[in-house]
Amino acid sequence: MTGTVLMLTSCGSDGGTASTESTVSAAEPTADPYCTVAEGLDVADFEDDVVTGADRHLTGDFEFALVDITGDGEDELLVRAVGNHISATQVFAAGEDGDELTRIDRNFYAGAASTGGFRAELHAASDGSGLLSSEGQSRTGQYTTEKWTVDGSEMVETGDGWDFRLDQKPDDLESLQAEIEWGSVGDVCVDGEQSDGTSDSSNGAPNPTRGSSASGPAPDRGSSPEPSDGEFALTGTVVEMTAGELMEGGRTPNGEPTSDIYVVLQLDSPTPVSAQQSGSPGQTRDETVSEISLATPYGSLSSINWDNYIGEQVTVDATADGLMFPSDTGLPLGMVRLTEGTVE
Repeated sequence: MTGTVLMLTSCGSDGGTASTESTVSAAEPTADPYCTVAEGLDVADFEDDVVTGADRHLTGDFEFALVDITGDGEDELLVRAVGNHISATQVFAAGEDGDELTRIDRNFYAGAASTGGFRAELHAASDGSGLLSSEGQSRTGQYTTEKWTVDGSEMVETGDGWDFRLDQKPDDLESLQAEIEWGSVGDVCVDGEQSDGTSDSSNGAPNPTRGSSASGPAPDRGSSPEPSDGEFALTGTVVEMTAGELMEGGRTPNGEPTSDIYVVLQLDSPTPVSAQQSGSPGQTRDETVSEISLATPYGSLSSINWDNYIGEQVTVDATADGLMFPSDTGLPLGMVRLTEGTVE
């Protein structure tokens, strides 16, 4: 893995100077490093051969967050290249002198493949010790999470990892995962104003609370909105999947015929939800999900005739009382289930 060093140049209303390789004299005036990075972004730097087909398309939009992933109390800049189905995130870390940012050439993914199966999530470690990159298969419910941190100009694995089934996520991982709050370029490129509105006389860089983006709402990228007051707007495509597809050709957990049809809402992007925990009355569980189980061969869970929506993009309004994480081994395995909701 390689890094690109970005020298800090001015950022004004005229567009400023684009980021350059490390040939600029360190004696030249410096300004907001986050603004400088934002000006020099190129979507081609986020493309690779890991994500293929229609899922590979990046829209050209970017989102930003400031998160400490080295445990030193100083935020690194995370930049997410927004994709139609799967987005790619890279880290920009400051050098020892603090006057330059290095783009670390390693993608971390988040999103859901358009044809089902592959899923990826990215979280910050709540203790500031790294990024938690999770990849798995929705059809089998098997996931792997690895923790990464910055080492010079590279992202390296810390050696902390978890292999688990989605409905049996380890408690220590659950407590360590923290949602990354993404914002627009205006949230990080603020020309010397900190996120609390005070001036930073040290280096002109914003200094938001560790583990979150600078203040201000994230732009609408067509993704499902964040939950508000226990209400969720879940946006995605309604698809039919067979039991065989859900298990990717493997044996079904309870001997279900592989031809059985299940209706699933594949969300446009991973979305945090709160839902009832089956078997634990009165208890709710918070998790970021990529799919919602809508109907089984035994009838709709939510009294909605989903046959009319197959292949359509919809928005489903629901609450925590209308969503349930299963405690059984029924298909779709471990997938949160919609028990009550309405289609906009």
